[in-house]
Amino acid sequence: MLGRLRNEMKMTSRTANQTVKPIRNRFAPLRNALALIAGLSSICMSVAAAGYEVTEEMLPTDLRMHLELESVPIHNNFTRRLVFHHEDGSRKVVPVRFSRSSHLVYEGAVTHTGLARLKSIVEPDNRSFWDAMTFENAGGSTALVIRRLEIEIEYANTCCGREEWALIGLVENQYLDAGTSVLTVDSEAGRREHAIDHLGLTTDEFLALPVALREFLHDVGKSGSSASPDGERDEKYTDGDDQSLCSETVSWYYHQFGVRIDGEDFRDIHVHSQIHDAFHDADRLYCYHASRNQWIKRDADYHWVYGDTYVPRPGDYLDRKSTGTSSGDDGHAMVIVDWDESRLVAETIDGPYNINFRPVDVDAHEDDGTDYCVGRIPFND
Repeated sequence: MLGRLRNEMKMTSRTANQTVKPIRNRFAPLRNALALIAGLSSICMSVAAAGYEVTEEMLPTDLRMHLELESVPIHNNFTRRLVFHHEDGSRKVVPVRFSRSSHLVYEGAVTHTGLARLKSIVEPDNRSFWDAMTFENAGGSTALVIRRLEIEIEYANTCCGREEWALIGLVENQYLDAGTSVLTVDSEAGRREHAIDHLGLTTDEFLALPVALREFLHDVGKSGSSASPDGERDEKYTDGDDQSLCSETVSWYYHQFGVRIDGEDFRDIHVHSQIHDAFHDADRLYCYHASRNQWIKRDADYHWVYGDTYVPRPGDYLDRKSTGTSSGDDGHAMVIVDWDESRLVAETIDGPYNINFRPVDVDAHEDDGTDYCVGRIPFND
């Protein structure tokens, strides 16, 4: 399991009208130093109707499995398959070789062929492969009485300080027979455990998060997007037009899971400024004031309303734009998971290449000429 050291202390922060208890601070000490990523670009990638160009930072670089058994198998070395299923019925088979590391414990390493197939899932219109996985025996003589199987994926070349590893699948208390046998992998449970562990939450605290944020977290470790529209369906995460995929990603979760503000349903968002402007028009936009270290309301004329401050909460929109640039595809869209008021750092969920946690040193970036604003979702009223 992706074990993480966590600060278990809870803090109390105040908005102008209420007291809120934010998520406990969970920033892992093994993460790359924030100072090293403060100057990295966060501009969204644009994609045209023909799809997008796959680059190294989008691709998984490793897949590993940790297997704990209830009984000793007849062999200590064996190969099993992790199979990814597309919504159209096609499959991508990823072989994994297991070897014994200690009594009843086995480690699985992806084969070269398997890693190549895993990388191909990132190509345009392959995104739905991530949504259904099975763990299979294709004829081997070794039966497995599984106590727990954890499946982790790595993106070693990921951009901008995102977490590199994610738990994407979990199997518990199952039996994989000899010969031809198939088990369903609970990908949602694996990703939920990853989020709970990373953030230092209880299960009840996780379930109390806004639905749109929970569903975003359930996609941690995935990379890629759809390439074209399908009738009235809101493709995940693109409708085929030129657009910035970070804003399309954020808006997809908002649209699909009921975030609505003053008639805006977040369908077919193409650039981050559309989301920014929707929150501004709804009188729900608070921008970071570096001199005061506060998030302060922007009024209809974009003036500071110094008496109206806010503490960002899970599920809120985080908008980044370089100071002085015009509206358009010139920034980045993320969703707040936690705001660490003592460090002035936002923990966010970011995607879609790849989807994972990302710390944002708001105060340091503002000093470097970047503007950040938060859009308050109705759940946090």
